[in-house]
Amino acid sequence: GHEMLGNIYFNGSGGGWILMDSLNATGSEIHLREGNLNTNGQEIRCYQFNANYLFPRSLTLGNSHILAYNYWTVHKTGLTLNAGTSTITLTAPSANFLSIGTGSSTYHKLYFYSGSGTAILDAGSISFDRVEFRSNGNISGNVTYGDLVLTKGKTYNFTQASTHIFIDSLLAAGHCMNPIRMCVLACVKL
Repeated sequence: GHEMLGNIYFNGSGGGWILMDSLNATGSEIHLREGNLNTNGQEIRCYQFNANYLFPRSLTLGNSHILAYNYWTVHKTGLTLNAGTSTITLTAPSANFLSIGTGSSTYHKLYFYSGSGTAILDAGSISFDRVEFRSNGNISGNVTYGDLVLTKGKTYNFTQASTHIFIDSLLAAGHCMNPIRMCVLACVKL
């Protein structure tokens, strides 16, 4: 398909949209303000995905691959999320995954793709099947991971008074010349 120019808003009380093809909005924002969006397993490319609204809305991701450059921002209040087996890849050097509001959410895979900068995972209460960081990371919230993958030579700051549960594995293979630093108040080298 063709690249969509300009920001895209899904906004309709009681409305619903099912993608029948990939959605390419690489330089633009996609907003889910109100209504039901089903990505139907299609690939989505955008600068930013924003569902940071309080209106009733649902997001069904199926097995879609979402490539967002900079931000994934979701307010959990009023949102029904079915992440399916989807993959969200954030590609900017200092990308942000923000999940705001009360309640908990479940996602499948989240990748911070850039090897530079400091990615932010600010999640509140959330669970993932897998999260991978290639860059440094600031991680906050109460997070349950199937797998958490950290990259050697990088620093990961975990917010004080947050809980992190690893169901399957914490994959953090550093090297004496290129350690992984995990910090809360002080760093520990792995």
